Amino acid sequence: MKGRKMRLGIAVLTVAAGATIALGQSLTALPKITHPTSGAKVGVYPRGITPDGRFVGGTAGLGFNSDGQDTGFVYDAATGVAGPIVAGSVNTSVDGIGYWTDGTTTKVVVVGANNTWQSLSWWDTSSTWDGTADWAKNRRNDVNYFGSGMNRVAGTSNSATGLLHAVFQTNAFQVNVDAFNGTGFADYSYKSTTNETTMHGVSNEGLSVGVRGGRMFYNGPYVGSGTAPNGYIAAGPDGTDTGALYDIADDGSIMGGYGQVAGKSGMYPFVYDGTTSYELPGLGGSVVSATNGVVYAIAPNGDYAVGMDYSYGMEKAVLWDLRDLSNIQAIDLTQFAIDHGILGPFTGNLRRGTAIGIDAQGNPVIAGVGYAGSLEASGWTGFVMVVPEPATLSFLALGGLALLRRRR
Repeated sequence: MKGRKMRLGIAVLTVAAGATIALGQSLTALPKITHPTSGAKVGVYPRGITPDGRFVGGTAGLGFNSDGQDTGFVYDAATGVAGPIVAGSVNTSVDGIGYWTDGTTTKVVVVGANNTWQSLSWWDTSSTWDGTADWAKNRRNDVNYFGSGMNRVAGTSNSATGLLHAVFQTNAFQVNVDAFNGTGFADYSYKSTTNETTMHGVSNEGLSVGVRGGRMFYNGPYVGSGTAPNGYIAAGPDGTDTGALYDIADDGSIMGGYGQVAGKSGMYPFVYDGTTSYELPGLGGSVVSATNGVVYAIAPNGDYAVGMDYSYGMEKAVLWDLRDLSNIQAIDLTQFAIDHGILGPFTGNLRRGTAIGIDAQGNPVIAGVGYAGSLEASGWTGFVMVVPEPATLSFLALGGLALLRRRR
């Protein structure tokens, strides 16, 4: 894509001039949530992250690979506070999280289920959330909420309409694209089909992507009125629509998921820029399975993707650097954490990267799930991981670390 380029030279100059290593890598196991009714400690499964990597939203109480719902949560990486969503009553899920701003105040907005209803909750970031406060909310008591898709909120006041968009479903066959106007729900589009559908990601302008009947599907763009177009999109590496889409960049420039590759069996992770589909590299194993990897999330600016690799016969969380689509790099996040001494309580692989933001320094901030056997109750829980801007890693891998040691 135009504008995507490696920033290795800049990273080298910055590190060499300082003659110090301050990469800032970190890995935090998300605290388990005390279930608001049972009192049990339950692990969390992140589903979304704000574009700056500060707030993570998802569902607590899920067993790994479960599609059930228990209680929604939010984690504030700046304060370390995590807690369930309380908005009139306890939210049973958080499937999307994002920001809406009018240029003066900024709100964190979460979308999910409140009891069985479609619910959108928010609070002003000028007030610190303590993990227990009752948020402002808007709940459609006449619309059931269905589905467990990921990355379902995107949008800012910089979009064409000033609306933040979200995806929700009333059942497996009805898809809706919502719009938040700063105080509550705006208009929404409605789609029905005879094929089971799940929408996972949505762009600032309301273009949502997902899967319908085993085929890649899009809905939108939607800007707050009328009925948006929808259809199948042949985005896969083999030129077909077989597979699924999971996320799309905020500006709609690149999307990703898994699809077929000509001459190979099974499904493989890929990204699509509207013209060309790119199969993403695996981590080097030789195992071939029905699903060999998945892109679960695209960075807001489209520079990175995160997901899962299965080339070793086990799920391994992976980060892909997309800034040079002719030379895409894959980073094994578990091995990275081991190499840098930050794996902490995670005694098994970091299994999936499920969401990604970019912090103020330009570093990817990844949310995902892994196994931390030393934690109470079931070991499955979420993590937030900061990876230094990968060009810096490339510099160090090429001998930059030894160079800097010699300069001291």
